[in-house]
Amino acid sequence: MLVASSSAKVFVGYPACRNEEWLKLSVDYTMDVFQTALTIRLFPYWLQPIVAPLIPARYRIAKHIDLAYRILTPLIEKHTDAVKRRQAGEHVDEEPTLFNWMIEHGTEDENRLEKVVRRHLLLTLASTHTTVGVLVSIMFDMCAHPEWIPVLREEIENTTKELGPIGSNPDITSKQWLQRLEKLDSFFNESRRVNPLVLRRYNRELALSWKQD
Repeated sequence: MLVASSSAKVFVGYPACRNEEWLKLSVDYTMDVFQTALTIRLFPYWLQPIVAPLIPARYRIAKHIDLAYRILTPLIEKHTDAVKRRQAGEHVDEEPTLFNWMIEHGTEDENRLEKVVRRHLLLTLASTHTTVGVLVSIMFDMCAHPEWIPVLREEIENTTKELGPIGSNPDITSKQWLQRLEKLDSFFNESRRVNPLVLRRYNRELALSWKQD
């Protein structure tokens, strides 16, 4: 839920990132999608249209989509109104979110309500559980290699002494502050290298086979 809330802060901003219904959707939607996909693949192709309506997770997906419409539609309307007011010369305070950016830079077809909602659900599907997997792997690796903890702690403390706490200096952005943590970044990268989210890279194998053909 912590990862879902953090992702939602970037994607849809406040107060949606504190909406318990949206956070639960962010977690459950992914599981129901994959459960539906895995279940339906157990059956032959010709039987799948018959089996699909009988899968409980498929009905839960429909409920998730309805909830997404209910939560995201007011956000679209609010942003559309803010854009019109800014164009009229009015100053509007609006939180910068990925959701607003997508609407502003999308084509007319891409900004259709159905496509906006489904695209955002796809982002949610791709972000929450993968990020959790990455963080869990990093914490396990730190437990397995505790000798690195004081090294990483020292790097953070030195950066804090030099630049101040993150976000405290208006001349140093959070990105610039974090870029100073080279050892921590290397630890994260090595953790991802030895703990891939999937053991087999089907897309890569498929791409290589196409290249050979």
